[in-house]
Amino acid sequence: MKTTAGLAATLLLALSAATVAEPLTFGMFESNPSRRDKFERHFVIGEPLQAFEVGKKRVVLPPGNWLISEVETEAPDVTEEGSSTVVSETADAWLSVQDVESGDLIAFNTSLSPFNAHVSFTQLIGACQKDHQQQEKGWVTVARQQDSLREDRQSCVRISARLERARSGETYLQLRTATLESWKADYLTVDRLHKVPAAAKDDLQQLLQQPAIRSYVDEQLRWGSQVKGDIARQMGW
Repeated sequence: MKTTAGLAATLLLALSAATVAEPLTFGMFESNPSRRDKFERHFVIGEPLQAFEVGKKRVVLPPGNWLISEVETEAPDVTEEGSSTVVSETADAWLSVQDVESGDLIAFNTSLSPFNAHVSFTQLIGACQKDHQQQEKGWVTVARQQDSLREDRQSCVRISARLERARSGETYLQLRTATLESWKADYLTVDRLHKVPAAAKDDLQQLLQQPAIRSYVDEQLRWGSQVKGDIARQMGW
């Protein structure tokens, strides 16, 4: 007969196994449509998730009770550098999770296609964009960490904030953590959205000075930097 401690350990192992998805791997010559299909079948909406691995990219989520909320792929056309040659049947993927306790959302976006040295981003994207591109949408940058701002090698974390006035009349402080790690056109982006109730009279800058908010910003900056650092090491970037 198992002891109480033994039963507890067995339950813990079962719960841990349920939240860490099996690695998703692809064959060297596997087609992009096949990769997209495997991704969409691999992740199931409603299932718990604490870590996942796609190809060589492995991501551990922050503490929370995360459930898969969205799974999607697409096949954007891209153009090779220095030419008008269009590379079709590529494969991009999105995986979103939501914390059932806090309501926080995290969206992961990555390329599933085999690496192509002739394809690269032609501009800064996401977390590496300039501040004015964020301010146009009402976001104010409150913290950032940048390792590379070359178009073919982008590595950034940006934490932005804004006040949101809901139609219901409620006011929220929104905090967005955007992380990007890329080489050429292979990449991983991570976007986390966190909402904190606020009063209608609250000032954004005063809210950002609150100890709990400052602690959250510091924590997210560390987590984003850890994620992109891990990806760079795993991919050999």
